[in-house]
Amino acid sequence: MSEQEIGQDGQGDELARPIKQRVGMLTERARSAVAWSQSKSFGLLGRFTKPARSALDLAQEEARRLNHNYIGTEHLLLGLLREGEGIAANVLADLGVTLGEARAAVERVVGRGDGTASGDMRVTPRLKHAVELAGEEARALKQRSIGPEHLLLGLLREGEGMADRVLTSLDVSLDRARADVLAALAGVEQAVEYGAARTRGNVVMCRIDDRALAALDTLIEAGVCATRSEAAAWLIRAGVEANQPLLSTVSGKVGEIRRLREEARALARQAAAQPNPTPPVDATVPEAPA
Repeated sequence: MSEQEIGQDGQGDELARPIKQRVGMLTERARSAVAWSQSKSFGLLGRFTKPARSALDLAQEEARRLNHNYIGTEHLLLGLLREGEGIAANVLADLGVTLGEARAAVERVVGRGDGTASGDMRVTPRLKHAVELAGEEARALKQRSIGPEHLLLGLLREGEGMADRVLTSLDVSLDRARADVLAALAGVEQAVEYGAARTRGNVVMCRIDDRALAALDTLIEAGVCATRSEAAAWLIRAGVEANQPLLSTVSGKVGEIRRLREEARALARQAAAQPNPTPPVDATVPEAPA
């Protein structure tokens, strides 16, 4: 059936739209592959996980949305946020980075292009370098596959691309972001190696005020801790040690309360085990007074 015949039945647009969308998506991915094939980083694509490849495809879409005729580190950052799953997205979310805010920051820092981007898109040298660094990060961690988390590590390590400028404009500490990714990767590795049961630990969830949250972030910025969870545990241990005399006194009183409670329970059990006494029956019924 020709396009003219499809249009004549009144449903041509509806039938053709999903086909055109699919063709457009495949064309974009083909162009992305061509762009990457021009870089020596292309040899790493065979090691990319599906989410990592998706992040690259989304990076190109973000570049076109901004009318840019190139794919840079800032576009990969947006691609990682749009991909939305895994350690990279979780770390960025924990740092308060949203896709909307990052898009606005890219437009503020880089700007939009003139006209509409078309044709093949080049990959910037800094992005090529960041991808190569991602491969190095994966090797250093003894991991064969390259995922979004390694791409984020590569962006942060590259250090001079637009992605870093965008994150800095959003008040994100690059060192802290890197530490958070590595901490998350270490946690996953430990869970795989030792089993989830051995890494579950004692988990406590609570709400804290702004002052306490600022204290956690201070410990992270100072390099004492890598994550907020680790900083909270550190402060709890410090508080316990600093107040040990008071806690010892309270613990002694609590121990006494527990002992008295157990004694009361023992007496109650002993009383419950004894037979109920039968009251004596007086066969003589006293006469009522006259």
